[in-house]
Amino acid sequence: MNTQLIENLFADRESPIARDLKMNLKRLADDTALSPIDYGFILLSLAVLRGNDPVKETALAIVRENDDGSVTDDVLREVIESPAIMSLLNAYYKFRRFLRNADPTADETYGAAKLRMQSLAQPKLGHERFEMLALAISIANGCEQCVASHVEALKKLGDSIEKIHDIARLTASALGTMALIG
Repeated sequence: MNTQLIENLFADRESPIARDLKMNLKRLADDTALSPIDYGFILLSLAVLRGNDPVKETALAIVRENDDGSVTDDVLREVIESPAIMSLLNAYYKFRRFLRNADPTADETYGAAKLRMQSLAQPKLGHERFEMLALAISIANGCEQCVASHVEALKKLGDSIEKIHDIARLTASALGTMALIG
């Protein structure tokens, strides 16, 4: 993948921290189990989640540069909107986890979530890509139960531990970058 877009993101930043963050993003762009489109999609979803326009524009440019014709308007819309539905789920399942820690019978007491999640049934992105985005967003939102669930789903879909680890490293690097570049 062309890493010039990442270089441009850090153009006016030369501190040791900025260099570390830039090198992490570049390394993950060059040496990763993720495709360039997956890299761009994950970066885009995280930028939308954090409301970070510079990273969002960089991610969109990465997606456009690597589009093989499969990135339709519906797919792109789903990448951009995925943080919304995942944030709903992450918040709810963190609530359930907090309760379960205090009272092991909380799941029985509260019952089913009863939250509409039809959009997850047939994602335009496909199940694997949606699970990758869901994992990255769940890591960013700190939902332990959701992280474990999406890791397990990716393993069942045949994804390697290396790819799952790359999603976690990209998420961490992206969050660090967005904390620096606002």
